[in-house]
Amino acid sequence: MYSDKKTCIDQNECLRNQHICGKASCINVPGSYECECNKGFRFNFTQKECEDIDECAEDTCSHKCLNYPGSFTCFCDGKKGEKLSADGRSCEAIPTCVALQPVRSPDMLGMGEFFAGIPVVYVRFKIPSDSRLTAEFDFRTFDSEGVIFYAETQENSACFLFAIRNGRIEVQFKNDHIHRVKISGGPEINDGNWHTISVEESESSVVVKVAHEAVIKINSPGRIFPHNTTTEMKISIAGLPRQAHPITPYINPRLDGCMWKWNWMNQGSAGIQEVVQSIKTKQCILNVERGSYFPGRGYASFPFNYSAIENSGSGWKVEVKLRMRPSKNTGVLFALVSGSTVPLSLSIADAYCPESKQHLILAVDNEVVYRTKSLNLCDGEHHAIHLTITAQDIMLEVDQTVNGSIVDSSELSKQLGILEEALSAPVNTTLGGIPEVPVTATPVTASFTGCLQTEINEKQIDLDEAAEKNNEIQSHSCPVVQPETYEDEGPIICLQIRIGCDLEGTQQRMQFPIWLLPLEEEHGGGEKGRARLVGWAGKQDRIGAALVESLPRSLPRVVSESALGISRSAGMLGVPVLLLLLLGAPSTRQFVSQRSASSFLSRIRRANHVFEETRQGHLERECVEEFCNMEEAREVFENDPETNYFYPKYRDCLSRYGPNNRKNPDLVTCVHNIPNQCSPMPCHPAGAKDCVDQRGAFKCVCKPGWRGVTCSLDVDECTSGNGGCQHICSNVEGSYQCSCRTGFNLHPDKHGCRDINECELDGELCGLAQCVNTPGSHQCVCDSGYKYNSSSKSCQDVDECESDTCAGGCVNTPGQYSCYCDGKSDLKLAADARNCMNILQCISSLNTVKNEGSLYLGRFFKGTPVLQFNFKRKHQTRFSVEFDFRTFDTEGTIFQAGHQHNNTWVMLALHNGKLLVQYHSANEATGVTTGGPFLNDGRWHTISVEESTNSLIVKVAREAVMNINIPQGLFMKILGLFQIDITVGGLFQEGPVLLQINPRLDACLRGWNWMNSEDTIRETIEHEERMQCFSEIEEGSYYPGHGSASFSLNYDHPRGKDDGGWAVNIGLSIRPSQDTGVLVALVNGSSVPLSLAIMDVSPTVQGIVLAIENEVVYRLDQLPVCAGDKLPIQLIATEDRIVLESSGVTGYSPLAMPQLAERLATLDLYMRQSVLTYVGGVPDVPMTAAPVTAFYQGCMDVRINNQVLDLDEAQYKHNDISSHSCPLPN
Repeated sequence: MYSDKKTCIDQNECLRNQHICGKASCINVPGSYECECNKGFRFNFTQKECEDIDECAEDTCSHKCLNYPGSFTCFCDGKKGEKLSADGRSCEAIPTCVALQPVRSPDMLGMGEFFAGIPVVYVRFKIPSDSRLTAEFDFRTFDSEGVIFYAETQENSACFLFAIRNGRIEVQFKNDHIHRVKISGGPEINDGNWHTISVEESESSVVVKVAHEAVIKINSPGRIFPHNTTTEMKISIAGLPRQAHPITPYINPRLDGCMWKWNWMNQGSAGIQEVVQSIKTKQCILNVERGSYFPGRGYASFPFNYSAIENSGSGWKVEVKLRMRPSKNTGVLFALVSGSTVPLSLSIADAYCPESKQHLILAVDNEVVYRTKSLNLCDGEHHAIHLTITAQDIMLEVDQTVNGSIVDSSELSKQLGILEEALSAPVNTTLGGIPEVPVTATPVTASFTGCLQTEINEKQIDLDEAAEKNNEIQSHSCPVVQPETYEDEGPIICLQIRIGCDLEGTQQRMQFPIWLLPLEEEHGGGEKGRARLVGWAGKQDRIGAALVESLPRSLPRVVSESALGISRSAGMLGVPVLLLLLLGAPSTRQFVSQRSASSFLSRIRRANHVFEETRQGHLERECVEEFCNMEEAREVFENDPETNYFYPKYRDCLSRYGPNNRKNPDLVTCVHNIPNQCSPMPCHPAGAKDCVDQRGAFKCVCKPGWRGVTCSLDVDECTSGNGGCQHICSNVEGSYQCSCRTGFNLHPDKHGCRDINECELDGELCGLAQCVNTPGSHQCVCDSGYKYNSSSKSCQDVDECESDTCAGGCVNTPGQYSCYCDGKSDLKLAADARNCMNILQCISSLNTVKNEGSLYLGRFFKGTPVLQFNFKRKHQTRFSVEFDFRTFDTEGTIFQAGHQHNNTWVMLALHNGKLLVQYHSANEATGVTTGGPFLNDGRWHTISVEESTNSLIVKVAREAVMNINIPQGLFMKILGLFQIDITVGGLFQEGPVLLQINPRLDACLRGWNWMNSEDTIRETIEHEERMQCFSEIEEGSYYPGHGSASFSLNYDHPRGKDDGGWAVNIGLSIRPSQDTGVLVALVNGSSVPLSLAIMDVSPTVQGIVLAIENEVVYRLDQLPVCAGDKLPIQLIATEDRIVLESSGVTGYSPLAMPQLAERLATLDLYMRQSVLTYVGGVPDVPMTAAPVTAFYQGCMDVRINNQVLDLDEAQYKHNDISSHSCPLPN
């Protein structure tokens, strides 16, 4: 109360009690106070603190939502082609901003359809014996390497490779006459222009022409595909078939190119045209330019190491250079992915305001750490982006200009620390998109649409070298822009409009962005100073007030309701799509002031009279003590409304209670009550607490929860801060009630909500699954690989194999699955552990070049001769032969000469490393003699055998080492001619030998001279590569990558099998030339109880894995398996333990001890039965029988249970496996 005892003054509660609002801001209001929190928080009256509002619990976002203290972020599913709208809450389709020309021609063959590098088209021809290879076609590419076509015969004995390497044509071919030819030349043809190319085979040469001019000519002694009868030729276009001959040096078969006007074997299109016309993915885009085209689906991924970067300071650096031309305004350009998280992403995104502009956003996880200014990135032009990130800073340039803003230094340091921790583990680098991750993992999940060229840490990225790439992504070509569809309409003006109004007694402010296009004078008379509304946002957005970058004219100070489409009853209903707004003078402000906007449309009520207390005195004097007329009453009230109200009632009082000179008390009372506006009660009986007479007016004092002149309008408390309710606010007449969503109980303060922990209330709620309480509900969670069955309340295994998860074979196991690839088709599991890829050659390969002037004696495992021939002479002749001999083998047959008919023969062999001679004559004279030096040292030794009178002399290095008496000559007279039969590398078909030896011999002959006569066998050997020896060898066994050897070995421990005693002790020395293959395996029927193999442990690193059946139980990682050096491997396995080691490095088991014990028990069951030992591969078993089924390629020595394994003693061995010799490394 003021000192005059009549006037009331407001008390400032915020000053009297500074802690009245706790940590919130205290705002004094007339007669009370308010506790105000920052945006995104609400005040808790019980706790006197600000609590975060969980906007995500109120269906704020149309798709996904993440809540933060004081804020929230909405996310859209970019995989469905959606992005966040301008309101920051709803999702909309990503629009096309620049139209490309991806028009495909049904006459042109696109060559990059399959990322796997397999052919896009096969063509087969029946060719007669006199036909020659011819091909002509037009060719276009920006690619520098890949296979154009590969031709082979049905027998696969000859092949012809036509490819591009380093931009120039390369040709490789081989057949029975020619070991291998490789030549390259001509101009660079990867310029994106069309080139006419032809291949013509003539009588003695092969000519390659470009633009009808010869660029390569290869002299050939015979036809590329020699054959005597009609045969079948297969041409594979744009890729290599699975069974193609090895290409040396290796070439990446993937080729992004285009072929047109083809003519194969002078038979025109040969049916290719029909295939191309019927399958659109095989058609070529008409107009392209250099670059990689991302269609808005899929991505390409690379294993990239960002550590150990020179001059980076911290030991890691991410430097990305992009040249991009987007076709859509939203998409991921570059990302680092780890599992289901995205540690780093760089994306293009819509800037919303101003329209038609975009910005680049750099995010660590889902936190944006750098955002460029609004740029016109979707203008059909190429833009250069340079991103550099180190442990200390981030730099982002767009078109050589540093552009944008970054978070504060403390937040930047925090986010860089998160990124550095992510880079300490393996990450995948993806371009153009990201794999299937939660939509909340990063601000943008949509795949990029447009052209992109990438350089990472100063290395140009070739998408053909990716570990994984969507087939629709073109690695080296991109469609050109449709120029006619992209026109600049002029400056688009973006404004933030704020409207203030008083609707039915409540003040409201609405804010939203609109986009205007100024109309120029040439649009017609009267258009100057006007603009067309081209876009608007219908809801309150989260963008904030935007800057007007170019505004030739300004909006008026006041905008009417009708101009903006506002309805008094419904509020903001919408803005017309085409609306002409009158623009004022340039000096006019763009925004209406809050005070002016708030007062607009409000009703101004007359103020109470200042001297209200003096009115009763005037009324008593003028109209009670005396009679007053109308004019005198007007002097009392000083206004017409109150006078007009009073005077008729005054006359009524006079008529009822007599003249005033009598001073009737009733008259006095009647006159005094006339100005009392509260009689009768004008206020709403339910809403009014009191009525105050204001002498000609009245004031209704409303109860809490009511408003309006007569207190007849209910106050909807729920419209202001949700009434303080945490969840649901329900308005009732004069009040409101708070309630909670399902899964919550109301707090005793009647405003807050407390979560109900369903898991604690019912311990059996999820049965065997884990019950996890969530806000307002609960989840029944199973381990990965299982799904919850609500009916049985149990976790059931997810059979991933039912959904085509694997490209090859698939085995489902409880909670997980494993993919397998057909190793027999030279396939291995890719880095994603789902798809298959070709097995790769090691960097250091073996020199498998063969000597055409040599004869290999170990061609046939059965011990049958590699050569058989007969000499005939007219006169009696004595046997003689001389040759050079090389071997590491200790035993086997070199040759046998004589006759089976009369059982007269001599055999020269090797036994225990020395020469062995056995002689038998028709009169039963025999002899067995061993002598000379050890010859199994891998060196060349000159050996001769000469028959003289009744003796046979054997010489080594032209020195006699044996002299054997023979009573009968070796030549036998048949049909008037003296004849002798000779078998090399084996024995006669029938007839026993005197001393049984193993006839198989891994040895080599050269420089032979049989019977001092002309060499008739050299020509045969030159045309058959399998009869030739490796030029340079070392001791060991060579496995060519196809076929294996098998043994029946006993692994019983001295305790005996019945006691469960067995032991597997395997020692290996390996030098692989391929990165995948089986070393040793134990096989039981179609099962593989135990296998030891080389296998990828990462995309670039191999290791040794030990598997029991198809589960890896031990592994040796990070070994230099493919480095070219010999690597020792030691394996010991018993019924209760496993030891796997190499050069002091001990293997480890990925299994827990109970799982490992269970696997050993399974192996023990097999070992109590019979098993076969396979070396270098496994037989035809299901591809899911073991993690690796591919054959081993390379050198290998094997020792099992302390015994050296001699492949000549195998039960079975593939003929191409060399038992005791291995080619040297290149």
